[in-house]
Amino acid sequence: MSEQPHDPLIGQEIDGYRILGVLGRGGMGIVYKAEDLALSRIVALKMIDPGLARDESFVKRFQEEARALARVNSAFIVGVYAFRQTELGLFIVMEFIDGGTVGDLVQNGPLPAAQALPIIRQMATAFGQAHSVGVIHRDIKPANIMLSRDGMVKVTDFGMAKLKQPDHTQTVTKTVAGTLYYMSPEQIQGQPIDHRSDLYALGMTTYEMLVGGVPFSRESGDFDIMVSIVEGRVPSPDRYNKDLDPRLVEIVMKLLERDPANRYQNAEELLQALSAIDGGGMIMDPSTGGAVVAPPSSAAPPASSTARTDPAQKPTKRKLLEFGAIAFLLIAIAVYTQLAPGSDDPADPPATTNTFALTTDPAGAAVFLDDERIGETPLAEVAFEGDAVRLRLEQDGYATLDTTLTPTPGQRLSLTMAPAQAASTPAPGPVDTPPQQGELIVTSTPVGATVFVDGQRVGTTTAAGLRLNRSVGAVAVRVEQEGYETWQRADVRIQAGQPNRLNADLAQITQAQVAPAQVRLAVEPSGTIQVAGQTVRNSGTVNVPPGAYDIVFSHPRYGTHTLSRTWASGTNEPVTLYLEKTFSSVAVLPSFDPAQRAILVINGDDRYFGPDPEYVGEFQLGPGTYEIEVRLTGYRAPAERRTVSPQTTPFEKERIRFNLQAVN
Repeated sequence: MSEQPHDPLIGQEIDGYRILGVLGRGGMGIVYKAEDLALSRIVALKMIDPGLARDESFVKRFQEEARALARVNSAFIVGVYAFRQTELGLFIVMEFIDGGTVGDLVQNGPLPAAQALPIIRQMATAFGQAHSVGVIHRDIKPANIMLSRDGMVKVTDFGMAKLKQPDHTQTVTKTVAGTLYYMSPEQIQGQPIDHRSDLYALGMTTYEMLVGGVPFSRESGDFDIMVSIVEGRVPSPDRYNKDLDPRLVEIVMKLLERDPANRYQNAEELLQALSAIDGGGMIMDPSTGGAVVAPPSSAAPPASSTARTDPAQKPTKRKLLEFGAIAFLLIAIAVYTQLAPGSDDPADPPATTNTFALTTDPAGAAVFLDDERIGETPLAEVAFEGDAVRLRLEQDGYATLDTTLTPTPGQRLSLTMAPAQAASTPAPGPVDTPPQQGELIVTSTPVGATVFVDGQRVGTTTAAGLRLNRSVGAVAVRVEQEGYETWQRADVRIQAGQPNRLNADLAQITQAQVAPAQVRLAVEPSGTIQVAGQTVRNSGTVNVPPGAYDIVFSHPRYGTHTLSRTWASGTNEPVTLYLEKTFSSVAVLPSFDPAQRAILVINGDDRYFGPDPEYVGEFQLGPGTYEIEVRLTGYRAPAERRTVSPQTTPFEKERIRFNLQAVN
């Protein structure tokens, strides 16, 4: 694999590790190839992105990954050597894997059973060992199953892993995490999950290995794919590969059972079923007691990315997957429980444009997506295609933030802008004086409360206090913690030169004080809404305990959009999300032949025709960015650009006027 462009850390020594190159970049940070100077060995350093280091949810996920990897001792799971806090931030020191992934193998079509079975057995062994110590991976897929050059499986990317707590007999989580094609029905529905959800994902990964693709229609969107998974409408793999052993087909379909109780209940049961099938190609590693696949006669797997393929066709390549260490793939899929019928014909899913929300502290930063300015923060909708996006944020008085992220569709990203460093020699001429800064230290009793400044979440209190640098002046501070009354001050003064300490003594809510919040929810045009495990179709009222919630609005055509709301005891509030905006297009034209028709073109597609010389048509557009123009033979006019973002107030109808000029 060719290493990525130059990074300022390459060649530097950090905490006893010399950085040799960049292996990959992702939503949480960067993976470096490094040399452990004390032990003279090559390792992988997974370092959290500095722009996300202040986001406690990212830091917590990073720490959880380190703990999950450290808890498992398996020859088939990438090893973790250390977890370090340095002046440059947090990083995990991991085993360096020089090889490809199962996804790379599938690029070339279905794997013969003799080649697939040893890999399947190693994967089952790996996850059995992880489950035995309470680790659930939650994001199993071909791209996360690495293969060393000697053919040994190494499971990676535990960034979504969930740990079973001591004294708990079952891990319970309602967080929806994972990659859609491999998510179990209970994951998609937001139900509690356990290790059997991993076995479902292992079954879908096996399915893809045996038939060369996932069993979902090329024309289906996420909504229809979720229907197929939740309703258990996954066709048998021998529909696409007639040469499969019926016993292997039975194993795959048992792994993909809709009800977890009907699947294999643990990896040991799966391994027993696999042992009945000949041709595994396994040898034993006496040093570990684990099974190791005999290396194929050909060269190591190609370093290309996993493709979602039609099992009846040769897969098409997508962008190269960076490997040699953990790939950063953080994808969270929105929760759907009210589902519509879908297709079960396998094919590549269509390329879709997704969106995420972006805020900055402070607000008002200019946002450039792939060097094109798209607006200023906050932005409710930033459209992107593919996995990674390159963002540049610029604001007077603050250092430019240039980063590459892997956002989740519907995710709300919040980035902190660092104050610009003062120049050593001031430039000649008048210079604007930057605003004075003061330090605000917020503590709470009890600790662990969420702090909001001027309505924006800024962090969580600790015993030492949450330290914030703010401009001199007055700010509004709100402190919240589940089970306690909200504490707030509307006029907190920030002064320069001395710390401003603020303690929030939170009063515990008694049962008598708690009254549910009554919320009237609606989405236009019709769709589904989910909040706190309750689902509403089109519109309806839900009662929820006081607290902070994510409201997920889902529309079959316009995708998934999330609003965050905090409701106090006894709140009675309507929340409606409007997705579709109406445009009335008017063209002012010179006289022309009535037989001609003006054509309205949206994003290059002819969609509307207007027989009236001065009125082209009325049309509706959902969330997204559009290039709109009118075409008429002999005339021209510049295109109009419009962006539609979901909002909680009704859209006003917008008229677009095109002034066409005759072309000589």
